[in-house]
Amino acid sequence: MTTLAGAILDLSEVLQDTVTGAATAGEATTLTDSHRSEGSGYFTNGTIWFLSGTYAGSSRQITAWDATLKKFTFDALAGAIVADVLYAAAPKDYPRWRMIRAINQALEELGDLPEYDVSLVTVANQEAYDLPAGVRNVLRVEEATATAAPYEYMTRKCWHEIDGTIYFEMGRWPTSTDMIIRLTYRGDHAELSADTGEVNANVHDEVLKYHAAVYALRWKRNRTEGEDKHLDGELAMAVGQAATALARHPIEPVIPRRDVPLSNW
Repeated sequence: MTTLAGAILDLSEVLQDTVTGAATAGEATTLTDSHRSEGSGYFTNGTIWFLSGTYAGSSRQITAWDATLKKFTFDALAGAIVADVLYAAAPKDYPRWRMIRAINQALEELGDLPEYDVSLVTVANQEAYDLPAGVRNVLRVEEATATAAPYEYMTRKCWHEIDGTIYFEMGRWPTSTDMIIRLTYRGDHAELSADTGEVNANVHDEVLKYHAAVYALRWKRNRTEGEDKHLDGELAMAVGQAATALARHPIEPVIPRRDVPLSNW
């Protein structure tokens, strides 16, 4: 599943020169790559991603780039970077905080997304189940028929939702105990802030990165007050790519219509 760190790396590769390399040395706050040739300060206030080793999947704002020592400095990790750790780095044109904001703006634009909750379990012959916090407008109720993955979910249709509670119709109550109930519902995507925050699996990477690129490029164009004319072309291209990506990887078809409850009568 795509994480926030991976999403902003994908976005950075669309927006700016994003390079990769391997550490020749490191500490908890530095990574040295003796093969780099960029000038002093080139990466300062940019972003670094760690692609392998203990901290794979993490990212940091670069606080300094020393061209003489070939050294990146960043906020401390829990331990030291070691030789041969793979990384990616980008300059400050689109800083880490702005890319995170663009990802969240894109997720907000994409609207309600299919969400799943598996925190409820059956109680034999129990009619009512209170919905977990944040779960509402349930589209589908499924009951596991196995106690281990893949669980072999069975769709239940004799139910209705009232004021935050699911009620099974009389005579259609679950007959087993401790079987997982899987609920499908529409939900707003949670705002992502941590590197490990997960993007809803129904949002394709191509859809997310190009929608986010539109927001990032608009921000950049506003900052330059329209003086950087090539941004107009980049923005127009990103808008087109976002539309194409969504047409190829639509979200809506994976969201089921609400199952029609069946009556006992």
